[in-house]
Amino acid sequence: ASLTNLDYDDPLKARLVAFERFLNRFDATSVVDVDHPETQAAIDLMVSLEILTAERATQAKLGVCP
Repeated sequence: ASLTNLDYDDPLKARLVAFERFLNRFDATSVVDVDHPETQAAIDLMVSLEILTAERATQAKLGVCP
């Protein structure tokens, strides 16, 4: 839910798109603990790598789907 429409066309984010498809295909999003420290750290890492904006990261950490 943290990817934007533009992300799907960005070749640098192809692995994230593939991972999102995996999660959706196997309905695995329900088993991801957003509050887990490692999940929070991974979201922060994606911000530092400029994969997610800080705003999108905040939404992801709150489990908000825009």
